[in-house]
Amino acid sequence: MASPTAMSAFEEWFEKAASPGPEREIPSSVVIAVDRDGIIYTKSVGTQSEDPTSPLASKPISSDTLMERGLLSLDTPIASLLPELSDPSIFTGFNSASTPEFTKAEKEVTVRMMMSHQSGVGYDIVHPYITKLRDLKSATGEAVADKLSWESQIQPLMAQPGTSWVYGANFELLSRLIERLSGAPSLGAYMKEHIWDPLGITHATFHLASRPDMKNQLMDMSTRDADGKVVPSALASWWADRTFDSGGAGMYITPGDYAKVLCAILRNDGTLLKLETMELLFEPQLGPEVQQTFESTLYDNGGAPVFSSGLPRSARTTQALGGTVCREDVYGDVNGGEGKRRGKGSLNWGGLPNTLWMVDRERGVGMVWGTQLMPTGD
Repeated sequence: MASPTAMSAFEEWFEKAASPGPEREIPSSVVIAVDRDGIIYTKSVGTQSEDPTSPLASKPISSDTLMERGLLSLDTPIASLLPELSDPSIFTGFNSASTPEFTKAEKEVTVRMMMSHQSGVGYDIVHPYITKLRDLKSATGEAVADKLSWESQIQPLMAQPGTSWVYGANFELLSRLIERLSGAPSLGAYMKEHIWDPLGITHATFHLASRPDMKNQLMDMSTRDADGKVVPSALASWWADRTFDSGGAGMYITPGDYAKVLCAILRNDGTLLKLETMELLFEPQLGPEVQQTFESTLYDNGGAPVFSSGLPRSARTTQALGGTVCREDVYGDVNGGEGKRRGKGSLNWGGLPNTLWMVDRERGVGMVWGTQLMPTGD
């Protein structure tokens, strides 16, 4: 833990930053720190609850439990498991007549590629071409899947598989894979049996309508206006419940329950995953060519606040199966911060409304930051 002086300074800033008024810097927020034994610090400001509901992600763990059961291999071609993803087209751009052009995939997409964002699958919120292609398709009278459906995630790839780091809807697509291989009626049912119940997680769902107790605790969404002030967002909270259990961005959970996942990762006692499977969460996955595109996204195109919580290039961040992992000790950040921030091998990820989690196995600590603030990477 930090020194009492440092903690006092943090709490003073935290409370002041969230205080109502024109100088407010952040909306309602929660921070939780954990070690192997449980929560060691928690502080909430401006919330209607000590443990409010937030959309957070535990994307890779369900897939890893399938590997332990022998139902899934990382290098299995995804089309053999999800025929809907067979023979994908690669979007290459628009020609002089503003007509989209495509080419065929040169290699098969694998589960590993999808779990490490090397498949070429994109997100419409990151790649506006996906929305444009969908609109063009609709304008010609072709059937277009409802945006809240699983089928809507099946779009042309934004890059050749295995050649580029492209953040996309991979875990949305893998949701259906987990259901089919496990025989579970839904991803939520599978996670309840294999993750939530073993860890004592009771406040987690993919569908808020089924949990009015959690819906009543949901943080309202805020945004930052042109003057940098925190104001209520027109988007009251998160998007409407999807018609499927979205593994990429659809789970609602309280920060306190999410912290139990981080504790289990730190303990690494076999409750969540076998020891060798746990190591896969932290293992770098990108080859030199793809790593170059990853670093370009983070440090040449302004993606570091979104995809690496602002970690500097010197941290040698890369993509692992469990999130982004630091291959060196972390000193400072892209905003000019100083001092050692995390140990080598730390794993982290975040969510669209500036939610964040981190696990530092070197120091034996983890952290959850929960808020609802747009734009992402604020």
